[in-house]
Amino acid sequence: MEWYLEWSPFQASLEKARKRGAEVPALDLMVEPYDDLRDAWVAFFELCASRTMGHSGINPLQTTSILAWLDINGVIDIEDRRRYYELITVMDLEYLAHYREKHKDKQ
Repeated sequence: MEWYLEWSPFQASLEKARKRGAEVPALDLMVEPYDDLRDAWVAFFELCASRTMGHSGINPLQTTSILAWLDINGVIDIEDRRRYYELITVMDLEYLAHYREKHKDKQ
């Protein structure tokens, strides 16, 4: 997750540079999520678009947003829903910690 938090805003530019023949060490460090985590990974990044902001910065993903995503995407089994919820919230905690660390001098 660390790679995506640090480099994903630049991923398209990095890939273009590599296609032009440039050495791009950052892309060599990119790690793809395991197949069994890919759907939760996609869910997390899709849900980030619904993230709200407050006076002190970004807010955690709302439980209602996560549940709505699960409903819209047909995840109905209770154990699957619980697993998605846990994975998404763990990723969100990592995302929030990264954000706060990066912006601590601005708060």
